[in-house]
Amino acid sequence: MKVLFAALHYAHFRNFDSAVRDLAARGHHVHLADEEPESLGGQELVDELAAEHSSITSDRIPSLDHERWSDAARRMRESLTYVRALEPRYPDKLRVRAEERTARIVRWATRSPGMGRVATRAALTQFERLLPTSADMVAYLRRHSPDVVVLSALTYSRSRQHDLLKAARALNLPIAAAILSWDHLSSKALLHMAPDMVLVWNDRQRQEAVDMHGLPSERVALTGAQCYDHWFTRTPTRSRKEFCRAVGLRPDRPFVLWVHSALTPTPDPPEPQLVVRWLEALRAHPDGSLRELGVLVRPHPERLKEWKGIQVDRFANVVFRGRNPIDRSARDDYFDSLYYSSAVIGLVTSAFLEAAIVGRQVLTVTLPEYRLHQEEMIHFQYL
Repeated sequence: MKVLFAALHYAHFRNFDSAVRDLAARGHHVHLADEEPESLGGQELVDELAAEHSSITSDRIPSLDHERWSDAARRMRESLTYVRALEPRYPDKLRVRAEERTARIVRWATRSPGMGRVATRAALTQFERLLPTSADMVAYLRRHSPDVVVLSALTYSRSRQHDLLKAARALNLPIAAAILSWDHLSSKALLHMAPDMVLVWNDRQRQEAVDMHGLPSERVALTGAQCYDHWFTRTPTRSRKEFCRAVGLRPDRPFVLWVHSALTPTPDPPEPQLVVRWLEALRAHPDGSLRELGVLVRPHPERLKEWKGIQVDRFANVVFRGRNPIDRSARDDYFDSLYYSSAVIGLVTSAFLEAAIVGRQVLTVTLPEYRLHQEEMIHFQYL
């Protein structure tokens, strides 16, 4: 069987590489496709997978910028995300995030007595159905001749995989949506075109797919969170003393791990400023064990710009370090930092799930300036 597996960019295959390896090991041909360039190690991951299995290939799906309806389709999908966010169940953050990308006429229609939210959503969905199927996407699928198409970016409004889905339908190809992460069904775009199957982690996500996206329950399959499988059996690659010396922490003191979150829109103040405030309070604490506690600050690989001008090396026994855990070496570093830490601290991040798997306590702080990203978000309540 040939599987065409599409992601927004290659780094997202970090969440599916075990499944890709397993498919290839079972004799299937897996073609990996992306849409956008990235600098997070995704290309290296895809190259590594291809080196392991000759049946793994890759390329980029076609750009649709030259097609006249492409911009209208993108705006329509962003508007659908906005209209969905107006439902009372969703927090203000989703509306704020989508509003600036939504056409004024759509915002007006949702408030109009003659239209309203429900009618506007129905009109936008019908507009999607009337848009032509991309000839380039059809030609792309015919060239690769997959037996099944797996799409992992349908929860991104900007993704061209919605057009890939329509092309696959035109060719009568089976289509599955693989949900990338724990919050994607509750905090990202609407799945306004139902694939043949939706692959989710657990019962909670199954209910989200049905209640929030209107998908038939018989089209939702629970697979577990395959991106976390390898954490259950992994062991440290070195001793605690060796790890602390390698990263620059004192081996004779316990340390905690601060995991940086990817918050959109960027909160005020940004999280790195909170980290500095916390470190200052920690170093001024009357308890000597807290004053000398080691701290490993792990930046989010997609939010390094937020740390510009922030200096944490002025604090003793504090280290700023961490790479995207996409290759073996980076995953070893990440696991060891979780394993040897006394606790994991942050605002709201999937790293909390990984810390729980490793068996570490997870701590957070809830402050008014971060309420929009924490207590008001559906997926934060799951934690």
